[in-house]
This record gives sequence, structure tokens and C-alpha cells, in this order.
Amino acid sequence: GGHTWTGAWSATSPLWTTPLRSEVDHTDSDRGTFWIALPDFLRYFETLTVCYCEPSFADLRALASFGGPDHVFAEVFVTEPTESHFMIHQTDMRGTFKDPDDEYCVASITVLQPVADGAYDLLTHSEYCRERDVLCST
Repeated sequence: GGHTWTGAWSATSPLWTTPLRSEVDHTDSDRGTFWIALPDFLRYFETLTVCYCEPSFADLRALASFGGPDHVFAEVFVTEPTESHFMIHQTDMRGTFKDPDDEYCVASITVLQPVADGAYDLLTHSEYCRERDVLCST
């Protein structure tokens, strides 16, 4: 990211002692990682996602723009039975909205399976929601 945490427990915070830094193995050169107190975390973050991908998992990310009334489609071809998770992440715009109804686009994910001659069966879908993250799993 382009920001540096400067609050309690930041790299330059006076709360750190030499023994404590040593105990948690924290150094000033830990770029991209930071320590933050729980009350500050709850103030600045509304979600936390922890994801572990097995070595055999595939992770595909694509940047898309949802600027118009058209639906956006992505085709994913799977050659054997598998568990799948599809997610839409909208740009985090917390604190920039004048009207709560302007926060995020209403979004949903639908997963279809081709059956024959351009026909599809519905496998699953997410609910329509106005959230930053929309998840759909098969």
C-alpha cells in the first residue's frame, strides 16, 4: 500500500521496548507489515480476510471495470470436479461517500454450467448486495 501506520504500535511508536521488539521478532525493516492495537484496527478496518491456498490451488485475479449498465461476464473452464470460490472486490472507499446509498454498486455472482447447445444450468448464485466484497462458492 501507499500508506504507513503512524498510530500506537507503529514502527516509531514509543510503546515499543527493546525487549518487547525482540520477543515478537519485530524490526523497523519489516516493510509491508505493521502492528496495530485492536481498538484502532476496529476503527479503520471493517473486514479481515485470511486465505490459505493449497499448493494445488489455482488463484486467478483480473481487473475489471463496472462503469455501465451492462453485465460483466467471465468464463472459467474446469476440466474436473473442483471446489471453487469466486469473489468481487470493489475499491475500498470508506469515508469518501456523502450519501450511504452511494457507497458500493449492487453486485451478485452467478455460476452457470454449460449443458448443451448454448444452454446452461444454474449451479449457484450469491444474493444481490451493496457490499465491498461479494463471495460465491460451489
